[in-house]
Amino acid sequence: MGLYVIVFVFIGSFFWVNLLVGVIIDHYSQLISEEGNGVMLTSEQQRWQNVLKLKEVERQSKWAENAPKAVGWFSRVQRACFLFAFDPRFEFFIMTCILMNVMSMAIAFDGMSDDYKYGLEWLNKIFTIVFVVEFAVKVTALNFAKYIQDSWNRFDFLIVCISVPDLFTSGLPGASVFRIFRIGRMFKLVQSARGLRTLFNTLIASLPAIGNVGSLLFLLMFIYSVLGMSLYGKIEYDLGLAGVNRHANFYTFGASMMTLFRVFTGDSWSSTLEDVYNRGTGPKFIAPLFFISFTVAASLVMLNLIIAVILDQFLSEAGSEGLLQSNNFFDVLRKKMILDRFMLKVAIKGREFAANNPMEKANSFKRKSSFARVMTMFGRQSSD
Repeated sequence: MGLYVIVFVFIGSFFWVNLLVGVIIDHYSQLISEEGNGVMLTSEQQRWQNVLKLKEVERQSKWAENAPKAVGWFSRVQRACFLFAFDPRFEFFIMTCILMNVMSMAIAFDGMSDDYKYGLEWLNKIFTIVFVVEFAVKVTALNFAKYIQDSWNRFDFLIVCISVPDLFTSGLPGASVFRIFRIGRMFKLVQSARGLRTLFNTLIASLPAIGNVGSLLFLLMFIYSVLGMSLYGKIEYDLGLAGVNRHANFYTFGASMMTLFRVFTGDSWSSTLEDVYNRGTGPKFIAPLFFISFTVAASLVMLNLIIAVILDQFLSEAGSEGLLQSNNFFDVLRKKMILDRFMLKVAIKGREFAANNPMEKANSFKRKSSFARVMTMFGRQSSD
C-alpha cells in the first residue's frame, strides 16, 4: 500500500504537474514569438519596459570607459581613485564586507551580554566607515554629478546618509530607527553581482505582466467567492468542524476571499472540501467540482503563467547582461554604443597625435581619408 501511494505521488505531483507547467510555458513562448510582448502587456507597459532596457544599455555603455588622464594634481588623484574603485579586487572586498555585515546583524540575539553587544556595535561602525570610504572614492573618481546619475549609486548614497547618524547615536533614544535601515546594505550585493542584478531587473521588468495576470487571478477569486457565498454561505462553523470555522468560511465576501486564498496556497483545503461536502446544500458533486476546478485554474494555470512571464523576461535580461548569447535589438544596441565610444576616442587620439607632430601634417589628408573609410566600415558593421 505504501509503495502504491509513493508511486502515485511521484507520477501525479512530480511528473504530470510539471508536464502541465511545461505545456503552459511552451504555449506562452509560442505566443510571444508570434505576437511579441503584447500578449500580456499594453502598449504603455511595453514602452515602459523598453525604457528600462534602454536605461540598462546606457548604464553599461556609460561605465565602459577608461580612467581619466592625469594632467594636474586633482586629475592624478581622480585617476588613482578611478583605478582603485573599479578594480575587481576592491569590488570583491566590498562584497565581502557586505556579507560580513549581514552576518554580524544575524548573530545578534535577545539577552546577549554587554561586551558582546559592544563588540557588534563597533563592528557595525567599522563597516559603516568602509562604505563611507567607498562612497568618497567613487565620488572622487567620477564627480558627484556623474555618480548620482546611476540609480544604484543613488541607492548607495541613501544608505550611506542613513548609516552615518548611526555612528553618533549609539545608546541614545531612537537609535534603533537607524539600525533598521542597516538591512538595506544587502541590496548593495545586487549592484555588484551580475547574476543577482539580472534577477532583480527581471523582477522589476516583469511587474506589468505579473500585474495583468494577477488581475485575472483576482477576477477568478472574485467569481468563486460569490459562488461560494451562494452555495456554502449558510454552513454553521461553530460545530467543531476542522475545515469550515470562524477563520475559514463563506459567510461574507471577505471571508470567502480569504478562504479561497488558503485553497490557492494549498493550506489544508481538503478539510474545507470535506466539511462543505458533508454539510453543504445541493448536489454532492458540486463541492469537489468547485474546489478542484478552482485549484486547477488558480494554482496550476495562473501561478504557472506568472512563472512563464518571469522566465521569458529572465532570458531577455540574461542575454542583455551577457549571461546568455542573444542577438536581440538591445544587445546589438549596447555593443554599438560601446563601439561608437571606442571609435570616438580613437579619433580624438588621432587628432592629438597629428597636432603634436608637425612633420606628420603633410600626410594628414591621406590619413584622414583612410580613417574616414575605417570609421564608415565600422559604422556599417555595427549597424548591421
